[in-house]
Amino acid sequence: MPRLTTSVPKYRKHHTGQAFVRLSGRYVYLGKFGSHESKEAYNRVISEWTANHRNPIQRPVLHDHAGYTVAELALAYYQHAQVAYPKLQPRVVIAIRILTESYGEADVAAFGALALQACRKVLIDQHKSRTYCNDITAQIQRIFQWGASQELVPVRVHHLLRTVKALSKGRSEARETDGVKLVDGEVVANTLPCCPHIVADMVRFQLLTGCRPQDVCNLRAKDIDRSGDVWVYSPTQHKNEWRGKDRIIAVGPQAQTILKPYLRRDAAAYCFSPKESLELHRRCLRKARKTPVQPSQQMRTRKLNPAVAPGDRYTPTSYRKAVQRAAENAGVEKWAPNQLRHSVGTKVRKHFGLEAAQVVLGHARADATQIYAAKNLELAREVARRIG
Repeated sequence: MPRLTTSVPKYRKHHTGQAFVRLSGRYVYLGKFGSHESKEAYNRVISEWTANHRNPIQRPVLHDHAGYTVAELALAYYQHAQVAYPKLQPRVVIAIRILTESYGEADVAAFGALALQACRKVLIDQHKSRTYCNDITAQIQRIFQWGASQELVPVRVHHLLRTVKALSKGRSEARETDGVKLVDGEVVANTLPCCPHIVADMVRFQLLTGCRPQDVCNLRAKDIDRSGDVWVYSPTQHKNEWRGKDRIIAVGPQAQTILKPYLRRDAAAYCFSPKESLELHRRCLRKARKTPVQPSQQMRTRKLNPAVAPGDRYTPTSYRKAVQRAAENAGVEKWAPNQLRHSVGTKVRKHFGLEAAQVVLGHARADATQIYAAKNLELAREVARRIG
């Protein structure tokens, strides 16, 4: 009976100059020792061997060799996605990176279910969440599905990859998330004094409108219709844009008061700018300074090209980090801006019903029509008049 071990077989050198690894008593040759290709092959073989529960890997004889490498397929799909999906999702890029780093030099005809599970294991080892691992795995499956439709990948490979099912909750090594929870109003109130002024206004705007973090980050004056007593903000980029849906966000009197100072600029400029926030912070520091500025300090200049220069607008990630940093400084539990939507949704549903909550939060409905959209707009206006 073989001895049980948790160690990983080593990358070794054969007397012929070839690299090899011994798996389950069998020698697997990897190419010239020390070469990039042999090390990539070693990582690939070890990943598949681990995904196969440390059992020998039986390779089928391939008669329909496609002649394309995985890297070539990934490049072809990337070029296709740039045309078909102009606003390329970050997870498409991540899926391509995982593929090329693990199997770039492998033939597409040799990519199978174990290889896909090995790619997923890379994400699990990076402590990614189960849902994230499932999303990236599904994206890799779509890449090969597209490759099969273009006759770059044997159809049997696409069918084989479809046998890999998504990870089930509580039945995998992947990290489970707690889901997005409500954030207590007192926690938000205690956080706001520690937020930069512009970030605090972004939080207040979200609390009054129920918009997504992406929507508040992308806010521009030209996207707001200010003709009525309730303004209507129509983001040009939003979550359900690919479904052909229009997103409408009603902006009531209180939210309008917050926005007005930010609308005195170019209509195409973003309202909430981290560059402006940094300059405001520096002005506050200079105003609060109690000692005079020395001549040497007046002559000193700041770095023209800092490592991380503030941009013209916040991203959902930078916005979240700013809020969590403020929560940490305030000594309260960390929370994220996306939690504000759940708080708003709960409040709206309690006072106006489920349909009004769906309208305000912008949840997509597969059977929505233009008539339903008009009804949504009227409901959103009424809610904004009363709470926004």
